Amino acid sequence: MAIGLLPCAGAATRIHGIPKALLPVNEGYLLGIHVDAMQATGVQAIIGTTTENSSLLHRYSKSGFVYTVDHYATMSETILSCKGFTTIDGVVAEDVLFGMPDTYLEDDLCYPKLLTALDNGAQVAVALFRARKGQHLKAGMCDTRGNQVVEVIDKPAETTFTRLWGALAWKPEFWQFIQPADPHVGYALPRAIAAGMDVRAVRMDGGYWDCGTTAEYFDLVTHLHGRKEPAEMQQVYG
Repeated sequence: MAIGLLPCAGAATRIHGIPKALLPVNEGYLLGIHVDAMQATGVQAIIGTTTENSSLLHRYSKSGFVYTVDHYATMSETILSCKGFTTIDGVVAEDVLFGMPDTYLEDDLCYPKLLTALDNGAQVAVALFRARKGQHLKAGMCDTRGNQVVEVIDKPAETTFTRLWGALAWKPEFWQFIQPADPHVGYALPRAIAAGMDVRAVRMDGGYWDCGTTAEYFDLVTHLHGRKEPAEMQQVYG
């Protein structure tokens, strides 16, 4: 049994306070797309947020369950606060699907692929997207060996790695590596790798878009509308 976690507790300071998870795209808005994609797999989506953000998210969260407290300092703290939630049927969820609701994942099968990896023995499943030129500066870049993720570097100034992580799924034993002070849950991946866990590489089709700034959001809109893109946006590593 699995549950989906979507942290929405940020103040969106880089995008002038606009709720990033509610930014509109072709299919609706970012948060709704993640909720729909998770729940299409049969997984209940839990949205962790602050009291300040909860009124908007309650209005737009569709059937995702919104969980609120007064304050979260980090994404990891938000995620840890959701540990132990039960499913709609009252069963404690063991497996976790994790997504960032201010992102856009072009692979519509991202979440089913991650759950399949867990079913096939992975302890952590990492959704890997091919990085566009310059995207390494804003993402967790991953090195792989066969079907394993063997190294993760967050926002490196330079790298030879060609893929970034954009979503995760994990078994209960991964929780021990998530620390509340970590800026985001990706910091737990190197600890899990060092401990010898099966951190499985799950390669995705299409691109990954982080809408953390207005420029990045407009890049996504430009891409989705099929307009001509600057040369640097068309390039990918590898």
